Amino acid sequence: MSKKDFFDYFKGKENGYAIEIKKFKKINPIDPRKIEESFSPPQSFFYLNRFKNINKALNNLI
Repeated sequence: MSKKDFFDYFKGKENGYAIEIKKFKKINPIDPRKIEESFSPPQSFFYLNRFKNINKALNNLI
């Protein structure tokens, strides 16, 4: 994200919060339904440890 994009996103906001990610590893996308048939996209967030096979597959990628 560029500095301009960052400030544009928060423009006009009284408060704003962001988390800086300094280091990450890019991985190839996976289709979680191919690993865990009962997977359904979360409405907000959930912990991946609910799906042991997906969690294992992601850990193998990093």
